Amino acid sequence: MKLTKKELDELFIYDETSSTCLRWRDGNEYGATGVAGTHDKFGNPFLFIYGERVSVALIVWVLHGRVLHHQKALAPRDGNLANVCIGNLHEVVLYQTPL
Repeated sequence: MKLTKKELDELFIYDETSSTCLRWRDGNEYGATGVAGTHDKFGNPFLFIYGERVSVALIVWVLHGRVLHHQKALAPRDGNLANVCIGNLHEVVLYQTPL
């Protein structure tokens, strides 16, 4: 699933005071309110949107106008998987193919 910044802007507000750094925007199509998402047993924040599980880190990344490049993943700079504040996220190489 590929969601655009515009679609995400209609659903969410970036808010670092939220436990997931996301809140549902008032009047969203889900009728949801408050903190958006929850944490899995490893601490990763996620939510279900359009029937699919999506990483909150990826939503935060796209909300800030960034694109996740092919063969890369998002990782927290401080090692805390629950900390998906935009300043803590960076791209890391997922894998490399041999020359």
